[in-house]
Amino acid sequence: MDNLMRENDSTGGFGPPRRDPARTGFDVVVRGHEQPVSNNRGARPRARRGLGIIWIIVFLLLLAAFLAGGIDYAWLVEHKSRAQTAAEAAGLAGAQDLGIGRDAAVGSAIATARLNPGTLGEVVVVGNPEGVGGDVRFGRWIEEERRFDAELLASNAVEVTVRFRDDHPNGPVDLIFGELLVGSVGLDAKAIAYRRPVMPVPGRLWILGDTPDALVVRTGGHLHTNGACAMPASETDPVRVESGGLIRATLLELAGAAVVDSEDAIVGTLREGVPGAEASLVQPPVFPPPPIDSLPVRFQQTQPRDLAPGHYPEGILVTTGICRMRDGVYRIGGPGLRIGGSGRLETDQALLCIDPGASFILDGEAVAVLNGPSGDEFGGGPGSLGAWSGVSLVATDAGPGPVIEVTEEARLVSGGAMVIPDGELRVNGGECRCPLLVVQGLVVEDQGLLRADPEQAEPHPHEHLLVR
Repeated sequence: MDNLMRENDSTGGFGPPRRDPARTGFDVVVRGHEQPVSNNRGARPRARRGLGIIWIIVFLLLLAAFLAGGIDYAWLVEHKSRAQTAAEAAGLAGAQDLGIGRDAAVGSAIATARLNPGTLGEVVVVGNPEGVGGDVRFGRWIEEERRFDAELLASNAVEVTVRFRDDHPNGPVDLIFGELLVGSVGLDAKAIAYRRPVMPVPGRLWILGDTPDALVVRTGGHLHTNGACAMPASETDPVRVESGGLIRATLLELAGAAVVDSEDAIVGTLREGVPGAEASLVQPPVFPPPPIDSLPVRFQQTQPRDLAPGHYPEGILVTTGICRMRDGVYRIGGPGLRIGGSGRLETDQALLCIDPGASFILDGEAVAVLNGPSGDEFGGGPGSLGAWSGVSLVATDAGPGPVIEVTEEARLVSGGAMVIPDGELRVNGGECRCPLLVVQGLVVEDQGLLRADPEQAEPHPHEHLLVR
């Protein structure tokens, strides 16, 4: 109590508190009691500053992660873009060489992919002509349905996939900043390109038989045309290609389907199941009856060297030397027309009309070079040949048509069309060339060759389109 009184006396009673310069706080007097109280307002700003630094650090870390992710994303986009470019270029290159064959298409796809490098170097495409286990697949692009069907027979489309995977020669894509987390990622780029003929495709060959195997190509026989080959008959399997046979056509349109023993049997655009009445199906040409009613009857000489126009009811036989037919119309009946041995038949402006049941046979080393009328050289009227311009050989009437056989090493070269819609052509080891052919049935076998093209015809132009 004495102390308190002394303290109060020193301040003159209960007056205002005294500031002591040696203290950090104030002396506060409450009800006569004085107690030092410390001031903590200087500690709170320091706590806030520490928390702010933490938030700044977190923000910077998030920003760094965002920037790193953005850089890696841009890196992947660039990688994907280059891979897509390589896939598209490889697909187009492969489609352009499909007309040669799948081996050539695979080689072009591989080489073109390497010419379009990715971000880390050349792009590797693994190819297999059989389309198994590789990055190149063959198939048909169905335009109407915009659909790709994996099909090796008569492929018109190439699908190329550029892969960056652990199990692929390209390897995965290594990330720049994400390597610590995921290391690398895989990505694929895919493109489909297809080859189609520029329409319309000129008709070159019509097989009208409504029986199985109306068209047979086998034992190394080859059928080539730079135009369209059409079979409007409704038979299910009218085409058979086997034992090394090959059909190479710009366009092969079938009301039925083809039966083959190899995916390499048909090269070109194949359309199966086309209705015979469909307008787009290539239609055969139509000609009037040939002018044969008033032809004079003639009989051949032994080993003829020069023949005049007319009706030869006993046929014509040439086995040696050269036989030339003068300009005009010839009706050939009986056994037909036979060129054998080393015989040779030549025509310039002649139309050969073969009677039903007759035949036209070339064997041995025989050669026949036929050229039909190129205009209306023989005047107008009933005997006019204007409608038959550009035709070398025709059948005279409906019924059992004539048979044309080219065997052994014989050659039949026709500068004009051969129109025998009820007849059959057999090329057995020989060679036959004509710009246009209409037959009931066709057989090419034993290394025989049939070319249905005009002389020195250029390949039909094609378009090469990137579709996906």
